[in-house]
Amino acid sequence: MDEAPRRPGRAGRAGRFLVFALLAVTGVVIAFGMWRGECLGGSVVASEQACAAAGLPPGVCRMAFVQADKVARSSGPLYNDQARCEERYSACLEARPATGWVPRPAGFCVVPDRSGGVGRLTAVYRVREEGR
Repeated sequence: MDEAPRRPGRAGRAGRFLVFALLAVTGVVIAFGMWRGECLGGSVVASEQACAAAGLPPGVCRMAFVQADKVARSSGPLYNDQARCEERYSACLEARPATGWVPRPAGFCVVPDRSGGVGRLTAVYRVREEGR
């Protein structure tokens, strides 16, 4: 006896819809992240002057770059010696509080908070290109 092909029930259709919705949301999140760059809600800058030129409030820029050295020395990948660090990054700093070397940031992601302070300050690194 031949059976007629079965059509997916509600559970099958709901599962497919859920997978499609999850893929769509993931795509939107990725596209938004690429469009906004690496510093959501702020700007990547290398100095206090560049921070102000990027349109961030001067007080936020001043506060951010007071903290910049501490952030630079306490974040990023830790290397045991300077030469190994500089194989991958163009310049490195002594790490603190850990012992070793960390890459010198190319800049900082400065995100102001609603009260006029620094909401987030993150070091941004650039990997050395081959041969440079």
